[in-house]
Amino acid sequence: MAAIKARFQGITTAGGYATNLGQNVSVWRGSDWAKGQLLAVNLMDVIDEIAYATMGVSKEEHKLTIEAVIACQAGTNTGETLRKAIADAYKAIGVDHRWTVAGERLAFDTRLQKDEAGFDQEDRTVAVAKVTFVVHYRTSRFDPYTIQNG
Repeated sequence: MAAIKARFQGITTAGGYATNLGQNVSVWRGSDWAKGQLLAVNLMDVIDEIAYATMGVSKEEHKLTIEAVIACQAGTNTGETLRKAIADAYKAIGVDHRWTVAGERLAFDTRLQKDEAGFDQEDRTVAVAKVTFVVHYRTSRFDPYTIQNG
């Protein structure tokens, strides 16, 4: 998650993106956003599916589902802001789908799954979009800290 958070923190207009979504990135944030904190994104690793069949019993293949929940202040340009933020998230994910850090590939693939949008609060003051993507990686069996993507 550290590599994903760092990538999303790079989403700035100075970095060639359409928004400054990267100025407020959280992982598993447990509270609502204050109006002054928006535009923001909360990253959560929500599902880790594990398989063994294709590589034998010494490795585990993981499909880690990530939800990037983007929040923005509702107003005149809500839809446009959310669409730009979604596009920025896609662009950031695509920078390196293997999530290479210090020369080590942390994954062997990443796949976009879907995005969706709506309102988060009953008073419709905060709009949200959720970008869902899946990071595929391998580890040693029963050892999630030993990456085996080579």
